[in-house]
Amino acid sequence: MSQMTFNNGEFILHDAFNKPRSLINLGSPAANRSDLLQQSLINEVNGTLQRLFDQTPSGAVNVITFMRIVSGLMRKARSYNVLHVGRWSPLDGALTNTLPKFNAKNFLWSYVPVRPVGQFANVNFIFVKVHGGGEIIVPENKFDAVIFSEQTLPPTELLLASKDGGKIFFVASKESLPDFWTTTAQTFDLEQNFSVVELELSPSLKDELRRRSPQGQLDDKKSQIRQTVLKVRDVMKKINALPPQEQNACLDEHIAEVARAEKVLNEIFLELRSNTIKLNLNMLKEFLIDFRLYDDEQMKSRAAEDLDRQIDILLKDLDTL
Repeated sequence: MSQMTFNNGEFILHDAFNKPRSLINLGSPAANRSDLLQQSLINEVNGTLQRLFDQTPSGAVNVITFMRIVSGLMRKARSYNVLHVGRWSPLDGALTNTLPKFNAKNFLWSYVPVRPVGQFANVNFIFVKVHGGGEIIVPENKFDAVIFSEQTLPPTELLLASKDGGKIFFVASKESLPDFWTTTAQTFDLEQNFSVVELELSPSLKDELRRRSPQGQLDDKKSQIRQTVLKVRDVMKKINALPPQEQNACLDEHIAEVARAEKVLNEIFLELRSNTIKLNLNMLKEFLIDFRLYDDEQMKSRAAEDLDRQIDILLKDLDTL
């Protein structure tokens, strides 16, 4: 079992593995680089923790998340936007009170299924219902911290809502984290299979998330097809300078590559706007085969003209994908 202690102004979590983890250090005035005076900071944190800590697992999650966000607020004077996706909770009330004390421009953005009753300053409520459900619509690179309260790993669109270097907080077991997240994740282990995760969204992690997302994989496959067409264009510019035996080997290689591109295209065709790309890519392959098989120079020259024209058509088609 984990427990929290307070020592010389520092709140420490002794986690499920009996490892001490610093949550926030209020004992060093030099660590507070915000505009909030040190004594006001101490009073704010102490008063809020007394209201949040209710001896329940959800209370512990709220306390840890609150302290880690305040620890980020202390690092420098700046505006700071927090997004919370989930039902309104005591943590929202705490952040609503605390955020503007650091900076009047600080806001809590609350993505909630039901708006709580009352008037709330420095809170922006977001209501988005997507047909079919499941999707979360938020802007990219907007928030300094994101809190995700659903009982699942946060989706990619929510991770990308964080600014570069921003944090996302959620609950999970350490074992459930994808391997490429673990290098920038801190886990505060309340139990062996129950941790508050603080994931820092570095630019490299965000690039990897985009690459692995459905849209990123689709874009990668589009790029593969485009690169294949460009390779055919480049090889046709120099094909006549090669000895006949090398010509044939080169053409065989590129015919096989276009055939592989056709298989990739079949995987994504229903997701594309173009209705002609499949036919145009197949025609490119057929013209390549013609050029490869013709021995008659006049027929070969005609096939080369067909290829040049088809490459131009394909590249324009690819621009509409």
